[in-house]
Amino acid sequence: MSLPATLIHYGRENSGRTRLDRLRLARTLIRLGKEFMKIKWISRLAVACLSGIANPVCASDISISSQDGRFIRNYSEIILEVESLARLAQTQAQDAQLRQVAAQLARDYSIVGHELAADAQAAGMSTTPQLSAKATQTINGLAIRSGVEFDDAALRLLFDAQVYGAHELELESRGGGNPSWRQWAAMLQAGLQADLRNTQQLDALFNGHT
Repeated sequence: MSLPATLIHYGRENSGRTRLDRLRLARTLIRLGKEFMKIKWISRLAVACLSGIANPVCASDISISSQDGRFIRNYSEIILEVESLARLAQTQAQDAQLRQVAAQLARDYSIVGHELAADAQAAGMSTTPQLSAKATQTINGLAIRSGVEFDDAALRLLFDAQVYGAHELELESRGGGNPSWRQWAAMLQAGLQADLRNTQQLDALFNGHT
């Protein structure tokens, strides 16, 4: 069972408890989430579910509308692209800061990809994301570069891919068919802001983009 699904389960099982009891349980799951997942949006999801703040996230209806299905397919591909770019930069970048940022991106997007696949499967949709021909060509083109040229291009591509992902999350959070998936997208968008900000700052330093 994925971590969000586990939190939903606990939220339902403990719906009759006092708010204080739910918050105590939330703190326990937050601690575990931080230790094993190392990603902040999981913590916010735990608080939301167990304290009763965000009922849509903990709703029993996680069905997938056509809008939600489009989002899941598109965002799964974006996750794969960011993770692929990040893993390449992690091993091939010349700059130590870029390697560090890339390693964090690879970890975070790997976690998000597994969670999205698990939650989609729980709702009856299997996902087998593949890189598009354009993304494959872009990554192959990046791989043959080296040194400063590689670093500059990798940062720009990582930033652009994350911006595109943030746009997809924004669309889903505002116009998704199911409130559960809208809330999922909104909380993930907030949780990944630090990654996007770190990439943007490094890109500004390297390429002068703001």
